[in-house]
Amino acid sequence: LGEYSDAPDDTKFWTKLPNQFTIKEYLLSLLQASAPTKYPPEHFSHPSGEAFLAWYSNRLIEHGDKVMGIARGVFGPTMRLAAKVSGIHWLRAHPSHAAEETAGYHANYLDRVCAMLAKTKSVLDFTCFEMRAHSQPSFALCQPELLVQSAAEAAHRAGVEFAGENALFCWTDEGQIEQIEAQCELAVRGGVSMAGFMAPHPWVGAASSAGAVCGEHEGPQPPQAEPLPPLPPPHRHP
Repeated sequence: LGEYSDAPDDTKFWTKLPNQFTIKEYLLSLLQASAPTKYPPEHFSHPSGEAFLAWYSNRLIEHGDKVMGIARGVFGPTMRLAAKVSGIHWLRAHPSHAAEETAGYHANYLDRVCAMLAKTKSVLDFTCFEMRAHSQPSFALCQPELLVQSAAEAAHRAGVEFAGENALFCWTDEGQIEQIEAQCELAVRGGVSMAGFMAPHPWVGAASSAGAVCGEHEGPQPPQAEPLPPLPPPHRHP
């Protein structure tokens, strides 16, 4: 579909077909809301596929468990650690959950990720807080709001702190800022322990506002890591 150094727009995958659809758009159109009737579950739920997806997902959980265990050993028991989990909201309304599955997000993955983080008392940092289904293409069958809420509920069940961040720059969009605040407020009302909002541009007033709603500025702050020692000067041969 393209060469190694091609830009996306240069590949056949993005080329217009005779019906004015790109190949990408055509493939996604097959997953419209009518798809479950055209393609019954046995088309994407097969024992062999289930076995592979479960194996792949479990391997990712095992890897995360090892990494967080090593990090906890390095930084000690009092340092607040967080693991970022990307919110893959595309095709979540489709019964196959194809986008999540191909990323290794299988079955009840949110509960399993949170159970893994509970071992090291780490924070679940979840993305796409600013996303709204109605602002996404209809053929993508997105459910970002419900996905964030599911992640918050999984964190609550596992007894781990929950944090969030925006997937894209959004501080010029008042609607997206309001969506972030709404997600934070909904989580807090549901009893979720919010660790904060990881705003990438904290100097923006809106980011500070969202952080305050999430509880970012409440309670004692975790200890900071010791600064790394300076690098030694380069060795010069005589």
